[in-house]
Order: sequence, then structure tokens, then C-alpha cells
Amino acid sequence: MPGLNDEFNGLGNELYTALPEAVADANVAVARALGQIKNVFDLTPGQLGQAAATLETSKGLNLVDGPGGLDDNVVSFYKNDLATGSGKNGELLLVDVIGTAAGWVHEDALNSEAERLSNLNELGELELLQAWPEPKSYNNAGNGLYTVLWYHWVENAYYTPQAGPPIPPSILPSVIPKWTIPAGITSTNSVAGIYNTKQALSDAVVGLVEIELQRIANAYPLQAEQSQNAWQNMGDQIKREKANEALAGIDPAQTITGTITPVEGLVTNLHSIGQDDSLGGSAYVLEKLAVQTDKGGQAVIAAMREGRNVQRLADYGIPTSLFANSTIKTTEQAQLLESTYTVDEAKASLDK
Repeated sequence: MPGLNDEFNGLGNELYTALPEAVADANVAVARALGQIKNVFDLTPGQLGQAAATLETSKGLNLVDGPGGLDDNVVSFYKNDLATGSGKNGELLLVDVIGTAAGWVHEDALNSEAERLSNLNELGELELLQAWPEPKSYNNAGNGLYTVLWYHWVENAYYTPQAGPPIPPSILPSVIPKWTIPAGITSTNSVAGIYNTKQALSDAVVGLVEIELQRIANAYPLQAEQSQNAWQNMGDQIKREKANEALAGIDPAQTITGTITPVEGLVTNLHSIGQDDSLGGSAYVLEKLAVQTDKGGQAVIAAMREGRNVQRLADYGIPTSLFANSTIKTTEQAQLLESTYTVDEAKASLDK
């Protein structure tokens, strides 16, 4: 068969006794091509022909047409610039753009952190930091360092100004600002003393807080590492969302609010949204956002479940006619690049 691509030579050698070599090779080549179609053996020739007439090719895409794979710079682009999501192999998930609203990362991290802090509190390890004995007072013996800071900044409780010499032309005594921490307020007297500025007192207490936090971290290294990882993951999630929003052209400040169109689009697409039950996908996000204690929120979840049921029935070949079909976008078709070969173009392609 003149013009048969040399790559096909020898493919049909098992049929050479019954067919000319070129015809045998061509038949096996076609069979291999058809074998790449999922469930091809369940299709009739008529169905296959109808589908083939609508398929698109790589016509006009000369840089990717044919064998050879992707260039290193293309692979690098997709791996380093686009594979920025939290899915497998950097796959970008919907929650990598709007996950915080649904509690993605933060819910698990904060719950774990609360449990760690609760355990440390039960062991009495947080007393120096947070103790606030009754009756509550700024000068209670045993107040925690955080408690001292609260009284200092909220009530200015340690302000102890002193009288100074008059500043002419005034004949009245001047005021020298001072802040005093009495001894015995906390279990450590290192903070007791007189300070010339409000910030100086605060810095002294914060220094003791840092020492205490380091002591706890040294005593419980596993919990400290888990805590650091949790806060790091939450920070990374927020940064990831900001970066992906920018890449997607999303500007929250310019987002249109108070319009009815987005709500209608959401409602009419609840079935299809519910069918996206992938990790961190649409169904997950909307289910997390829905208020499960009111009827409206439960209706959203029910509609998504209904959509998944409709799809499951369709997968088993059971059609449903319970719902009226609706069109939410124009039926006009976009003018896209020509993507099918003519017979002559296909022949020319085989000769290359």
C-alpha cells in the first residue's frame, strides 16, 4: 500500500499469510488505535462512526503534534508554576483557592491545637502564663503573666506617677510617669520593679513569657513540634489562597456583591456541584459552608445528594425524568479553531 507510514511496517506479520503485508499492517494499526477507546467493544459501528465524525484532532498544533513528549521547560513550568496545590503531585484543588472559608486545614489544625493546650492545662503547665485567681485583682498573688499584661494594657493598673519639680511658668508640680509591678504578684519576682515607660513594663513581662514558653517546649518537644507545624500549615494555606486568587484573576475587593445572578447560578447548578465529590472539591466546600442547623442549609446539602443519586442512576443505565431540563447558558456555539483533518490532509500526515 503506497504511502503507508514506515512506523507501521511489520505490525500485521501474523496476518501475512491471509492478507497483503501492507493491508495487514494497516489493519493492525487501525485495531490498535481503536483499542485506545474506552468500551470500544460495547459500541456499534454506527455509534463509533457518529462519534468519530465529531472528534477533534491536533490540527494546527504543530508544537505538540506527533511523538516526542514535552520539553524540559514545559515540564518545569507545570511542576513549579502550576503544581502549587495541596493535592497529589501538587494538583490544584478548589480549597486551595477558597478553602479557609470551609475550614480546610484550619479546622483540623485548630482542633488539634486546642486538644494539646487542654492537656497541658490539665497538667498545670500553663499556670504561670494564664492564672487568674479569685477574687480577680491586678495585685493578686499568683496572677499569670498574661493576666498581668491584661491589667497593664486594658486598665493601666500599674500606673504609679510621681510628683516632680514644677516646669516654669507653671508653679504646679510636674508629673513623672512611672509603672510599678509589686513583688509577689506572679510566681516569679523577676518582673517586679519600677518602669519609666508603659512599653518597658510590657517588654519585661513578654520576656518572661518567652522564657516560660521555651521551658514548656523543651519539656514537651513532640507537642511543640506539632504546634509549630499546625500554625505553619495554616499560614501556608492562607498564602496559597492569596497566590492562587491572584493567578486566577480573583480580586476580592472588586467582587460584585448584592446581585441576584450569582445566587441563581448557584441554585441551578446544585446537582452538578454535588457530583464533584473529589477531595477538597465543590461538594466539600459547599457542604462546609451550608448551615446544617437550618432548613435552607439542609436543603442545599439535600440537593447536592440528589444530584449524586441522579448521576449514580445514570451510571447504571437508569434514566430519570423527575426534573425539568433547564438551560443556564446560551445555546450558540463559540467559533473555535478548526480541529479536524480533511481526507487529503490526513493522507499527507501519514506520509510524514
